[in-house]
Amino acid sequence: MRPCVLYTLSIVRQFQSLRYKPHEGGRRRTIPRYGGAALTRFTFTILVASLCSAVILISLALPAVAAPSSSQTMSVTCTIANALEASFPANIDLGELSPSSTFFESPEGIITVWSNAPWGIKIKSDNADGRLMEWNGTNYVSPGGKTLGHPLEWKGPTGDYAPLTGTEASVVAGQAPTPDAGQSIAIRFRQRVTYSDAPLSAAGNKYRIAVILTASQGY
Repeated sequence: MRPCVLYTLSIVRQFQSLRYKPHEGGRRRTIPRYGGAALTRFTFTILVASLCSAVILISLALPAVAAPSSSQTMSVTCTIANALEASFPANIDLGELSPSSTFFESPEGIITVWSNAPWGIKIKSDNADGRLMEWNGTNYVSPGGKTLGHPLEWKGPTGDYAPLTGTEASVVAGQAPTPDAGQSIAIRFRQRVTYSDAPLSAAGNKYRIAVILTASQGY
């Protein structure tokens, strides 16, 4: 910025020399205040001086000043609860069965499980020997109720059919945590009917058994 200041001062001096200039013969001559070279040079001097001043102000405003601040580190934590949900097949009606040397097989039932930890499914019945018993719509008929001669059998996604009992058996075990869509497991049932199995005489009564399916973590 030094050359600009020196140049401005030089112009000012030149203007002063033009304003008061000795006249020939020793008399002083005053250059008119308005118009002529003096006014032109005076205006130019002001403009240059103002420009230099503006440049100085801008250069002084450039350095950034850090704003005061304060900071602190905080943490956010949580834990995840064990969670399991399951949907089970609807009730199955095998219909009216006739004595046969073959089994009557049920439609496939689907169990869907959602779990965030290893899980499994177990199965058992409410009758210790797994046989269907006479049911009046509210309770098993006792005493005097009839019972089928062969137990209901079940089959999971792998393996063969096995008789249903009152003791829990594993349908699947050690399954990995499921995706958000869940994991589906298929299960089927079948029943053998022979001539030793009597029709029920009471209207509305049926042969029935309760199948208890349990999905749980830790199997």
